[in-house]
Amino acid sequence: ECTAGVITCTGGSLSCVGDVGGTPEICDTLDNDCNGTVDDGVPGAGAACGFSTGECSEGTMQCVGGSMICQGEVPPTAETCDGLDNDCDGVADDGDPGGGASCGDGTGECTPGTEHCVSGSITCTGYVGPTAEVCDGLDNDCDGTADDGFMPGIGVSCGSSTGECSEGTVLCTGGVASCTGAVGPTTETCDGLDNDCDGTADNAVPGTGTSCGTSTGECAPGTIQCVGASMICQGEISSAPEVCDGLDNDCDGVADDGDPGGGASCGDGTGECIEGTEHCVGGAITCTGYVGPSSEVCDGLDNDCDGTADNGDPGGGASCGISTGECSTGTEHCVGGSVSCVGDVGPTPEVCDTLDNDCDGSADEDWLFDWDMDNCGSCGNRCLDTVSSHAIVICNMGSCQVVGCDTNWWPGPAEGCTSGPACCTYFCVHSGLEVCDGVDNDCDTLVDTADSDLITVSNFCETGGECAGSAPQCTTKCGSTDWFCDYGPTVTLNPGDCSSIDPEPGSLTPVCDDLDNDCDGTVDEHLPLKGTACTEGVGACMDAGVQVCNPSGVPSDLECNAVPLVPGTETCNGLDDDCNGVPDDFGATDYATIGALWVNVGPGGMYVLEHEASRPDATSCDTGTETYSGGVLASKACSSAGVQPWANISWTDARQACLNLGAGWDLCTGPDWESICLAGNPSSTDTWSFASNPTNYDVNITTCNGNDLDTDCPCVSGCSPACTGANTCCLAGDPPVPTCVAQAMDDDEILDSGSRPSCRALWSGNDVYDMSGNVKEWTSTAIADCVDDDGDTTLDPCYEIRGGSSNVPGPGMTCQFDFAIGSPSFTFFNLGFRCCRP
Repeated sequence: ECTAGVITCTGGSLSCVGDVGGTPEICDTLDNDCNGTVDDGVPGAGAACGFSTGECSEGTMQCVGGSMICQGEVPPTAETCDGLDNDCDGVADDGDPGGGASCGDGTGECTPGTEHCVSGSITCTGYVGPTAEVCDGLDNDCDGTADDGFMPGIGVSCGSSTGECSEGTVLCTGGVASCTGAVGPTTETCDGLDNDCDGTADNAVPGTGTSCGTSTGECAPGTIQCVGASMICQGEISSAPEVCDGLDNDCDGVADDGDPGGGASCGDGTGECIEGTEHCVGGAITCTGYVGPSSEVCDGLDNDCDGTADNGDPGGGASCGISTGECSTGTEHCVGGSVSCVGDVGPTPEVCDTLDNDCDGSADEDWLFDWDMDNCGSCGNRCLDTVSSHAIVICNMGSCQVVGCDTNWWPGPAEGCTSGPACCTYFCVHSGLEVCDGVDNDCDTLVDTADSDLITVSNFCETGGECAGSAPQCTTKCGSTDWFCDYGPTVTLNPGDCSSIDPEPGSLTPVCDDLDNDCDGTVDEHLPLKGTACTEGVGACMDAGVQVCNPSGVPSDLECNAVPLVPGTETCNGLDDDCNGVPDDFGATDYATIGALWVNVGPGGMYVLEHEASRPDATSCDTGTETYSGGVLASKACSSAGVQPWANISWTDARQACLNLGAGWDLCTGPDWESICLAGNPSSTDTWSFASNPTNYDVNITTCNGNDLDTDCPCVSGCSPACTGANTCCLAGDPPVPTCVAQAMDDDEILDSGSRPSCRALWSGNDVYDMSGNVKEWTSTAIADCVDDDGDTTLDPCYEIRGGSSNVPGPGMTCQFDFAIGSPSFTFFNLGFRCCRP
């Protein structure tokens, strides 16, 4: 790699210009030290590598093809049950390799066991085998059927065959041995059979020989006997239906009870008559309760029970009423159950008609024709019919006269009238002298400017601003007549000015037009927000401006002169980049926006965050903030380079941040995380196994941010008070209280994601950064029920933590290191996460 130069005279001396000398040899297929040999004497070559624990053996580091590889190494393999330490962790057969499978038959009462690795071989432990079958409802011999096959005492005869009895067989039913099919003796009954199986039918039947029947009344008792397979009462005189004869025929101890032969109706029930009922009385049938007819009277009833009420006009025939004046007599008759005078004409109230209406012998005696307003001078002459409705009229000595008008009614043109329909026909409310209001105030039939008596006013109009030159006019505006000012079109009036006779200064309504429309000497002062700051648009499209006059006035006098920016593409930053009102509304498959890369892990590959998860608004040296809704994390996880990772987060919130990305997203599983970290090379034995850096962590500690890396304090802000000085760091600490500390070689500060560009797993150009170092990462792999995390006295699972962090030394920085776990609520200042989507 060396090149020759040219000896040149420069500054009075000879020197070799343009030559390139040798450098220390490195493993790169080049002759760096220019000794004529490629890759000889490379530092580290020949050093031991790998493990010598268990079945493993070390190799030596060699430079082959420009790369340092471990040659001759016997690497660890998966542990098998052979009594050897296959995975080289110092313990043989650890993890029960090959164990866990069920063994033995679990049919019936047999219990399967579990295979375990014991002394280097698989052994079935805990198995319970079959026993002899017995009648107990259980499958003792474990053949899949309970109580089957031969069982002691089952299948033999049982019972008796005498009389109605028959033998049976002992069977096992429901786990109990019982005599099945046998018919045993029963109590002897009168049926012609030997029920009690004593060899004789119908002997000693219970109840025979006892007395039966009764001796009450006309009855006599007998005895119970079994005759022809039937129980009968022999010699009994039994009861008969009761009849009305004075005897106890039904033998219940009472003669003629139940009213035998009674209950039928008797007698006539027409009109006021009432039917009776036949009853058994003293051994004979008798009609009781009958009511007969009486003489007819005028009461609306059929007293004589002939079917017609008040027939014969009872109480009628006499003369009734008077015959004086307009009255005449009639005749009394029975009508509607009472005696009434029929055909008479009685007196009526007296009316003015020359007749004796009230039959008192005098006609029209109640009217005073000299003073009666309705009969003035004669019947029917009404004074109110001779004048207008608003005239005040009286009857004076039989003559109608007008004496005045109702309030607010005037004689009109025919002033001084005393009679006739023209009087009091002009309505006017007298309010005083004539003023400008569209009303005849003095009731002279002349209104406003038509009346020479109109009182004028002095100039009260505004004269400042747009009101200059205005004068009062008596006119009608907005449905109101008043003194108004002849303001020009640039003066805007309040709605109240249309009815005001004397507008107060400043009552005019201004508009936003940069003019003094209300004539008070100031412009648009009714709009205090004019000229104030305002914005238009939402999200990233928001633009700042000021409030100015809106020419259209819709929907308001002011408008903001800001112009919204053009919407952009939505990114994961906590902002509304596409200006639709919803920040971070990208979809679950917007992988470029989320910051996710495809890796060939699992059956069909998956997407994984390129960088450690960060809060949407995180920046360099600032971890950002998160939001919650109803106690549940609402923020989404982002993947961005150059920002602080999302650390000091619980497993519950970390998983929720992944779920918030959309369907399919979750924390990476432990195995998937390890495969992604190994860049798809599960056979790698590097200490930390990044494809871009084949050397182990202890040799090249500057590759990732672990315990041995000096970060040089890139973030000195965020502490309270702020850290000052070039040699001071701001550390999160544990518990997470920011603390200012003096810079040291081991400051363990968390760096922005991607700060170590070589700390990556190569996936054909899709590099995944910081899987080792900087912050540890939660996974979705549950390890064991290890802690009561929610206080319900039940143990909850812990979850695997992978990847090492800024305070972890070399051995803990490997992709395979999986010894750290935490409960769902556990947090730590350098514990973060990463999301995956299959």
